[in-house]
Amino acid sequence: MDQGQHPLITFSIDAPGENLPEVMDAFLDVADAPLADFYNYHSDPTNPLDVVRKAGAALYESLLTHNHASHALRRTIEAENGTPDRQIRLRIPGLAASTQNLPWELLHAPTSGFVDLVSRIPVLREIETKSRPRTPDGLLTDEGLRFLSIIAAEGISGLEEWRAVSSALKKYGRPFQLRIFVAETAIKEKIEAETAGDDRMTTSLVPGNKLDLLNEVRSFAPQICHFLCHGQSDSGGYLEIANQGVSFGGAPLIIMASDLEDVLPGSAWLVLLNACLGAHANPRSGTSTLAAKLVKEGVPVVVGMRDEIPADIIGRFSHAFLSEVMRTIAKIAAGGVEEDLELGPCLSRARATICENFPGAATLPPDEIGARVKEWALPVMSVSKAPFRVRPKAGVKIDVLTLATLQSEFDTLSRLKHDLQGALSESQTTKIDVRIREIQSQMATLVTS
Repeated sequence: MDQGQHPLITFSIDAPGENLPEVMDAFLDVADAPLADFYNYHSDPTNPLDVVRKAGAALYESLLTHNHASHALRRTIEAENGTPDRQIRLRIPGLAASTQNLPWELLHAPTSGFVDLVSRIPVLREIETKSRPRTPDGLLTDEGLRFLSIIAAEGISGLEEWRAVSSALKKYGRPFQLRIFVAETAIKEKIEAETAGDDRMTTSLVPGNKLDLLNEVRSFAPQICHFLCHGQSDSGGYLEIANQGVSFGGAPLIIMASDLEDVLPGSAWLVLLNACLGAHANPRSGTSTLAAKLVKEGVPVVVGMRDEIPADIIGRFSHAFLSEVMRTIAKIAAGGVEEDLELGPCLSRARATICENFPGAATLPPDEIGARVKEWALPVMSVSKAPFRVRPKAGVKIDVLTLATLQSEFDTLSRLKHDLQGALSESQTTKIDVRIREIQSQMATLVTS
């Protein structure tokens, strides 16, 4: 894979709760040799060459060239477990594709080892949202969490992925609605046999055309959206969703970044892209990652893969990550109090699961497994700068379909007013404002006790 050249760029470092003075002459310069070895390396738990650890050390050392690095990292390490301060957030400009593609998740400290894998300090990518992001409301009502799973990767059965989703939801212990889309009738029938009598789960075949699938996603308004499919980073990133036609030589549905930007922001809290290169920026196109684009539009958390990852590892990762996510949301729901949704620790634990279950690695300590196995660092979490809060509401029901329709109209009118600022007449602006207020009033009445 073309990683692109790494340009010399300036960078800054902040510490939790502090305003450190600006440093103007700090340049990010990562040694090329350890990274080249890492990109060419194939995971082998019996290989003592330290290829992965050396790459992580090179990235860590590049940060230490900044005057504030030691102080900020110490503050982060000393922060309380599970708090927003105990995480490393990287803010990388969208145009810096080659810097986005660096495996920052590997950061390795000389004394404590891999920052994320061993110290369990999540390494996250922070994305600046647009001026008017479509951020979801965070309401968790008696109707339950809405979970959408599209398991449609050509050449991969998807049963292991389905069972990872099913197992995670069974541990949730609270109401939920699950919509599943699969590519083949045989898989659909197996899932239906396993879910017989459970009206919380509905299984369908992927529609024959893209618009029908996108309309299904929009009308369901998922709060968690999970994909298992193939993906590419060209043209700003896209997904390849298989359907029945693929078995007969047809082409998969091509879901562009713009398609997902249209249907997921406004409802989705978390999007899990188990698709190759969902967190990889194409240096030739000069665009940001598919994951970053969704966060920019308003999705609070998106997890994607920086490179290709084997299907069996994806299944174990999905089970571990989604189980932790569901436990986290269930805990907030049980508390009944509005709370920030912090999913970084969930990703750290899931990364550890990749190492623990890697063939031949069970007898090694975590830092040694991490030094010889690279797949644990492939999942990348992109998050919005602003915290996202889950709002449990007992005794509340929502007409989701009508709400999604109104939200779509509200977003369209808001964008129209913003984009045509100065070109609209006073009467046109007034009509738009009146309709926006009507929509806001209608949306408010949909939430009934």
